[in-house]
Amino acid sequence: MTRCIYNDHWQELETLTVPIQSQAIQYGTGLFETLRTYENKSLPFLERHLERLFNSISALNLCCSFSREQVKEMVLRLVEDYEFELQRIKILVLPDGVLITSSQLVEIASDSYRLTTWQGKRSMPEHKSTSYFDCHLAWQTAQSQGFDDSILVDQTGAIYETGRANLFWVNNEQLYTRKSDVLP
Repeated sequence: MTRCIYNDHWQELETLTVPIQSQAIQYGTGLFETLRTYENKSLPFLERHLERLFNSISALNLCCSFSREQVKEMVLRLVEDYEFELQRIKILVLPDGVLITSSQLVEIASDSYRLTTWQGKRSMPEHKSTSYFDCHLAWQTAQSQGFDDSILVDQTGAIYETGRANLFWVNNEQLYTRKSDVLP
């Protein structure tokens, strides 16, 4: 079951509607952040996620009808109210409002994760935009071919991210990731 707060009010996700004329529907205008809780429902990275979200709101000149502190309070209220200790939280900022959802986090217990490649990248990789079709198509294509996800690459073979995750690697005990064209 998923719990949600929309514009600071408890809602049933199944009955929530967005107007067909919304810029979110018409143009994919919106931003999101996904995070998780840890032991005792703790959110050690909430401030970093909110900072990235509100930096993107400012950089893209989007309107958010709630302050950073109000969004934080909605997240904390939702997390506290939900029965599960480990939760997957999604904050979605649309021209029509702010939707925050929580569902039980199901961790993947696997020694291996099967990846393929997919040529393409997001149009604004520095922001978690709801204009996410390329990543969704990469993931969907991988799934249909028996893989878990796709690594997005450009025509030169440069690696960006996967359809559903950030990429990093360790070499000689040093952590690496892209410097640009990915989420900060």
